[in-house]
Amino acid sequence: MASNRGKKTRHDGVYKKKNGAWLIQVVIREGSGFRSVERTLPATTPESEVVAGRARLRVELEAQRATGVQTQMSVPTASEVRVMTRPTTVADYCEQWVKRKKSDWRPKTVTDNVEVLSSRVLPVLGEIPVAELKRAHVMDWRAWAESQRTLGGDQYACATLALWWRVLRGLLNDLIVDHELSPSLTFRVKPPKSSKGRVKAEGALTTQELGNLLNVLRTKHAVWYPEVYTLALSGMRPGELYALTWSDVDLNAGRIVISKSVVLGKVGRTKNERTRVVALSDGMGQVLGAHFAAKSGLPGDLVFASETGGHRSVTTLNHLLVECGQEAGIALRVGPQVLRYTANTLLREAGVADEIVRDRLGHTTREMGHRYFKGHISAQKAAVDQLAAVVEGGC
Repeated sequence: MASNRGKKTRHDGVYKKKNGAWLIQVVIREGSGFRSVERTLPATTPESEVVAGRARLRVELEAQRATGVQTQMSVPTASEVRVMTRPTTVADYCEQWVKRKKSDWRPKTVTDNVEVLSSRVLPVLGEIPVAELKRAHVMDWRAWAESQRTLGGDQYACATLALWWRVLRGLLNDLIVDHELSPSLTFRVKPPKSSKGRVKAEGALTTQELGNLLNVLRTKHAVWYPEVYTLALSGMRPGELYALTWSDVDLNAGRIVISKSVVLGKVGRTKNERTRVVALSDGMGQVLGAHFAAKSGLPGDLVFASETGGHRSVTTLNHLLVECGQEAGIALRVGPQVLRYTANTLLREAGVADEIVRDRLGHTTREMGHRYFKGHISAQKAAVDQLAAVVEGGC
């Protein structure tokens, strides 16, 4: 249980504070009462040295009581530690923060956050002592981020700058609490802006466009047809598709069990850490059955593997879809996310219940399903035509 001293450890009289620092306590009898002495040690102190320091402090206190002579303690007080050691910098805190947060982050999140911190945060703020950090420093960082350019000389995209700010904001929020800094450190500080527009999938294909895209794949890129067809009709995320093994596919029962995802070659849980079952259409069953026969798959084998037998690259898939979308005469830039939007939109326009669509795509909230809905004008016209027929029929 946590106390004012911090969280009790497995060692007697040793506590761990919220900011990572150690606190040691020694209680000795003195006259008719007791004397309690506490010392705070830096978070960087090895645990073995902390335990040894407490033992040394007890010996020194017992010696003082026996002799009545006050001597300089070998284990300094918190104020002495602050004088003897250099100030904790943002870089020092960042190192401890990453260690503390790693277990809560997905593998890709760890990679992305560490990269942002090392190349986009610490070069600007790392050497500043935590106690001296001001809002002006954060504003200076914002201006610096907006001034950064890619190798091609372009400003970074909004999404990239937003990622940098999200990581820094998370670091600062915890730093404010752990070191009892003023909340004004980030008060009304807005994310850095970019003059570049967002490159984001904002539309869904019509049934005709999806058919044209699949026809291009079938005739010109047949080897990719089974996985794009499965991706488009299942609504799966690419990472989920490429983590599938044949033991996840039951052609007889007509279903796929989605319980894992692959990111940067590492297999883990799905994005929402839930397992779901996706029903196969007759066409999906036939396509996967033919693919299974051609690959002579085994239960542990990947359903869609690279030429070397490893996991496919989502980047390669993205390039392929962009190319095939252009060949199919589709104005929208086609990518894996567009196929997710398309599955969500076409199912909803067909009148499929919200719960079924969410269950198929792996959405946990209604709001996410609504965000993925990119209604077609043709569906709106069909709906308003029905409304007009009802209204006019009643006149």
